[in-house]
Amino acid sequence: MKKKILAAMLSVSLMFAAAEVLPNSFIDLGNGIKAEAVTKGITNYNYQTLSDGTIEITSYTGTSTTVSIPSSIGGKNVTKIGDQAFYKSKVTSVTIPSTVKTVGKDAFRESVSLDTVVFKGGTTSIGSYAFYKCTSLKKVELPSTLKTIDNYVFYGCSALPSIEIPNNVSTVGSYCFENCSNLAMCQLPSNLKELQDDTFAWCTSLQFIRVPDYVKTIGWRAFTSCTSLRTVILPNSLKTISDEAFNRCKAITEISIPNSVTEIGDGAFENCTSLKNVFIPTSVKKIGSYTFGFTHATGAASHFRITDFTFTVFGSTLTASNYAAFYGIRYVDTRLSKATITLSQNSYAYDGTFKKPTVIVKNNGVTLRSGTDYTVSYQNNKAIGTATVVVKGNGNFTETVTKTFKINLGTVTGFKNAAVSANAIKFTWNKVPGAQGYVVYLYNKSTKQWERYAKTTNDNNVQLVNKLNPGEAYALTAKAYRTVNGKEILSPSFNNYKTSTNPAKVSFSVASKAKGLATYSWNKVTGATSYALYYKSSANASWTRVATVNNSTTSYTKAGLKSGTGYFTVRAFRTYEGTTYGSTFDTKTATVR
Repeated sequence: MKKKILAAMLSVSLMFAAAEVLPNSFIDLGNGIKAEAVTKGITNYNYQTLSDGTIEITSYTGTSTTVSIPSSIGGKNVTKIGDQAFYKSKVTSVTIPSTVKTVGKDAFRESVSLDTVVFKGGTTSIGSYAFYKCTSLKKVELPSTLKTIDNYVFYGCSALPSIEIPNNVSTVGSYCFENCSNLAMCQLPSNLKELQDDTFAWCTSLQFIRVPDYVKTIGWRAFTSCTSLRTVILPNSLKTISDEAFNRCKAITEISIPNSVTEIGDGAFENCTSLKNVFIPTSVKKIGSYTFGFTHATGAASHFRITDFTFTVFGSTLTASNYAAFYGIRYVDTRLSKATITLSQNSYAYDGTFKKPTVIVKNNGVTLRSGTDYTVSYQNNKAIGTATVVVKGNGNFTETVTKTFKINLGTVTGFKNAAVSANAIKFTWNKVPGAQGYVVYLYNKSTKQWERYAKTTNDNNVQLVNKLNPGEAYALTAKAYRTVNGKEILSPSFNNYKTSTNPAKVSFSVASKAKGLATYSWNKVTGATSYALYYKSSANASWTRVATVNNSTTSYTKAGLKSGTGYFTVRAFRTYEGTTYGSTFDTKTATVR
């Protein structure tokens, strides 16, 4: 009887040898001995039955490198890949069926030939170290049912170029992608609440990351030494950026910290040597040591301020300004009221067109960017009067500041004058756009004041008579005017024009005391600088200038004149400011012997 039992047991043993995975159907061998029967076609696996009656694969014993894990064994669903089931296996590709809910710890750890992992759906959790140092892994298709990825799951998967984590995942463990040196793209799930410590540390190919909207904490060294990381988009839910979170991210040139962050840890952006500036929002209450603007070698005792560029802290709070002051870093207040705002022009001459002076905004040596840091609009910038420039903070900059400039009537130019008489001048000038008329001013030498002389109604000329004396110098000018809201608006400045009246008419006499001679005699004229003497032999002849003498001379004798009646005159001249003014004259006759 014992021999029969042993024979039966041997038969069962041979059945186990023919298949490496056994189903959960039992054969009763008698005398209380039971064994699991082998289901045809299910090979290469060891497994165990779980308390819920489903199957956990505990190890892979096959030789095939392309593995498609069965969804059931012996009619029971395979729901788990056990801890270390494929530890250091030689498989290159694995497909995980939808029945598998859990991938255990170290399940595929250090399977250095593993290239592709495809989940068919249904898996909810992947245990720690599951694909740790699978250095050939290039393709991972995670299921939409996944909720948890534990610590170190993809640590050291140095060939993995990209991965998309399904949106149902709410937990990605610490060190999950550390040392994934070829990882250039990772799409994080929308349900993620926290980026754990060292999540992407030393992912040296990672260039872009968008942190999901519900993440509140970025953990210690989460992105440390991501040396290719250029663009980081942080969510408005973020509260804490932990110590060294972005340390050694040397490709980051700018970072926008949301106005929800309250704490930025020690060295969070240390060794970010391309980072030119940082904006600190009002929500930040604490900035750690050497957070921005410093380098620090691993294990070194000293921190060094970056000196190959001008690092700038932008902010509007004591937290930001105190950090900058403590470390000797340039600080720019983001409130526009603290900036210096200048206009390219503070006044314009009215010409009926809109005026838009260029706006320059500076703070502590930093020139802000129009359209990026602030926007500019204009009000009342066409009509004569006061125009307004509205400078409104944009992006990280706040507050609205106004500046004003003037639109004036243009300055009167093109002055000319013609001396009408010894006490009158006709004064002309160019018309000014927008002028309704002009006010003429005369300078009073006694009072040393400009006195309003006359007002014209859009006539660009005036004749000055009153208060003028023959042969005197005068300074005069004109201003354009226009009535705005019942008030007379004048052009802004004088163009001082110097002129003179003509000298008075010369009082003279002529006498002939010898043959061919005639003597002119005259009284001095105020303001004259010279005198000119004229003669003609008949009334219809042209005048001939006999002589020109200086202002100290009062007589002159002309010889060689024709006997008989001659015609004589004397004119006074005044040269002033390069212009010569002449008197009117009388004609007198005298008999030449």
